[in-house]
Amino acid sequence: MTRVAVTTGPVRIPPTYFVVNHLLHMPDVDGRLFALSAEVDDPAVAPLVGTSTPYGVPGLRGSAAAFAAVRRQRRAVRDFAPDLVHQHFGTWSLAGSGAARDLGVPFVATLHGYDVFRRSDAVRDFWTWVTARNLRTCGERATTLLAVSGWLAGEAVRRGYPAEKIEVHYQGVDTDFFTPAGPDGPDERDGTEARPATGDQLLDVPVPRDSVRDDLPEVLFLGALERRKGVADALAASVDLERSVPHRLRVVGAGSQEALVRAAVAEHPHITLEGMRDRAGVRDAMRRADVFVLPTQQDGEWREAAGLVTLEAQACGVPVVVYASGGAPEMLDDGTTGTLVPERDTRALAGAVGDILRLDPTARRHLSQAARDFTVAYRSIASSARELSERYASLTRRSRTESP
Repeated sequence: MTRVAVTTGPVRIPPTYFVVNHLLHMPDVDGRLFALSAEVDDPAVAPLVGTSTPYGVPGLRGSAAAFAAVRRQRRAVRDFAPDLVHQHFGTWSLAGSGAARDLGVPFVATLHGYDVFRRSDAVRDFWTWVTARNLRTCGERATTLLAVSGWLAGEAVRRGYPAEKIEVHYQGVDTDFFTPAGPDGPDERDGTEARPATGDQLLDVPVPRDSVRDDLPEVLFLGALERRKGVADALAASVDLERSVPHRLRVVGAGSQEALVRAAVAEHPHITLEGMRDRAGVRDAMRRADVFVLPTQQDGEWREAAGLVTLEAQACGVPVVVYASGGAPEMLDDGTTGTLVPERDTRALAGAVGDILRLDPTARRHLSQAARDFTVAYRSIASSARELSERYASLTRRSRTESP
C-alpha cells in the first residue's frame, strides 16, 4: 500500500473537496491531508485532515507566523513518513516540497489555475515574493506537475514551468453523489423542498409572476456572480431567448454582480435569483434543470482552468452550453453532451440553449443520458482516482529502484 501525504495551503472543506476526494476513492493508498490551515465541516472527512494553524491565510499579521506554520506543516509531513508527497496548488508549496526533499521521496504537484496565472507576476512586495518563491520552487522540485486540463498545461509551459514535467490529470467529480433525479423528482428522493425561494421572495421585490407558467423548462446558471463567470451574458441570452422560447432562468450564487442580477429579476418575471447552496443544494438545483449554462470568459489574466461545475451538471443528466474559453471545452463532448459557443457571443449562447429546449422528449432523454455517460466514463472521481493511484505506484516504484 502506498503511503501518501497530500499537502495544500489554506483550505475549506466543503467546498474544496478535490484535495481529499481522491484519497476517499483509493483503497490501495494510505493517505492523509496536511493543510497549512483548514476549516472542515464534513465529519466524514475530518479524520483525514491535519492542520498547522487556525483557518485563514496565516501570517497576515507578520511573516514570522507564516513561516512558523510552514515549518510545522513540513515537520508533520516528515513525521508521517510518506512514500510520496502530493501538493495541490503551487502556492504555499514550500512545506510539501521541503518534506519530500528531506525524505528523498517523489514530489507531485497539481496546478489548478491561479498558480499558473501568478507565475509571471512581477515581485512588488513581501507577499508577491513569497508567492513567486513558492511557485518557482514547486516547479524546480516537482517530479511531476499535473495540470487539470490540456489548456492549462500549455499555459503552464508558456509561463515558465518545465515542459518535460507536465502531464494532464482531470480531477473528476463524484458521480455517485451527483446523479439524476429519481422517478419522483429530487424532492421525493431527498426530502428537499421542490421549489426554492424565488428572486422576489429573497429580495422583497414585488414582481408579478402570474404570466410565468409552472411547467416551463428551466435554464440554470450556478456559480459566482462575477464577470469572469459570465452571469451578465447568461442574463442577456435568456432575455433574448425568452422572446421565442418561454423558459425560466434560475441564478444560483452570490458575488459582486448581484445588483445586476437583482435588476434583471425585477424587470423580467422569468428570472429568479437564489442564494448560495451547500453541496446537496447544488445537486438538487442541477437535477431540476433542463439546461446548464457556463458562459465563463477571460478576465484579465484569468481564464477557466477546467470547470468542474459543468461535470457535476452532466453527471446529473443535464446537457450544458459552455463558452469555448480556457479549459472549459475539455469538460464536455461538444455536440453529444452539450454545445460549445464562442466566448462572449450571447446570441450564440441563446441559440444553443434554445436548440436544446426545442428538442422533442426522446431527443432530450438521449442528450441527458449521453451527458451522464460521458462524465461517468471519462470525468468521474473514480476514474481520476484510479489513474492517480497508478501514477503514485509507478513513481514510488521508480524512486525505490533509483535509491542507492
